[in-house]
Amino acid sequence: MRAAMADEELILSDITTGNRAAFTTLYQFYHRSVYGYALSFLKDETLAQEIVQDVFMKIWIRRRILKNVSNFGAYLSVCTRNETLNALKKEAVQQKHYQAMQATQSELDPGTENVIQLNETRKILDLAIDRLPPQQKKVYSLLNIEGLKLDDVAEQLHITPSTAKTHLKSALKSIRSFLVVHNRTLGSLLVIFHKII
Repeated sequence: MRAAMADEELILSDITTGNRAAFTTLYQFYHRSVYGYALSFLKDETLAQEIVQDVFMKIWIRRRILKNVSNFGAYLSVCTRNETLNALKKEAVQQKHYQAMQATQSELDPGTENVIQLNETRKILDLAIDRLPPQQKKVYSLLNIEGLKLDDVAEQLHITPSTAKTHLKSALKSIRSFLVVHNRTLGSLLVIFHKII
């Protein structure tokens, strides 16, 4: 990250009280550094810009802890690195899911009817996930879509790992029940479901 800005300590103090103008000043000074770091790893301008938004959104949400930060540049570097690593993990998980879907599609008859059926199956799975209670949906999404570890999910949601695990089990049970009820071709669906999860 670049050298510290002038009056940084005062600006950070103002941000902790909710001063949006001070936050804008901080953003304008540091956002290019965050963008450049993210872009160097992600090689994607859109994703790098999302990292900038995520990093500064979290800094604003957690602004009260800034009074305990003695080196904001180092703090920002850690935040940026973590968000970039999470984005890389998410991309890897999405690629893994895509490859699983492609492999499943290859195993089935490649005819148009089966391709359509596969797409419908995916829609039903998405609908099953959308219908989960909020906390179950958050836990399931963070674990199975964003690729976070159970302990990281628990920390992010401010719950214990055992509670996160309980939510995950309930979510999986609800998803399976929904799939059984709403899909006529249960056999092919369960193949896809187990590969995705």
